[in-house]
Amino acid sequence: MPFVAAPGAAKPELPARPGPSARSATVGAPGGSAVRAVAGFAAFPPVEAPLWLVSAPTVAPDGRAGEQSFVVPAVTLGEALVAAGRRAATRAAAGRRRGARIDLDRATAVRHR
Repeated sequence: MPFVAAPGAAKPELPARPGPSARSATVGAPGGSAVRAVAGFAAFPPVEAPLWLVSAPTVAPDGRAGEQSFVVPAVTLGEALVAAGRRAATRAAAGRRRGARIDLDRATAVRHR
């Protein structure tokens, strides 16, 4: 239930939010460039690797076939497949599959750009 103040009552003061320095930091990246790191997110240098579209077949518990795709930055095809495998192992990716099994051994990849 939201807070509702009595008519005419002063609005309660909210605690101060931490400043930007408490939530983020600038870290050095290879090549001397600086990257802004935000709390809860990993800091990566600007991506210069080509993007790959990796698609892997899935099978739902009731036998329906499907596919899950990932766009990943990688220099080589092998790196793209490994990156997609890492992403497929995340809780978010598993949630999108809704219980379907993914077959990364049959994954295909094409260079996106």
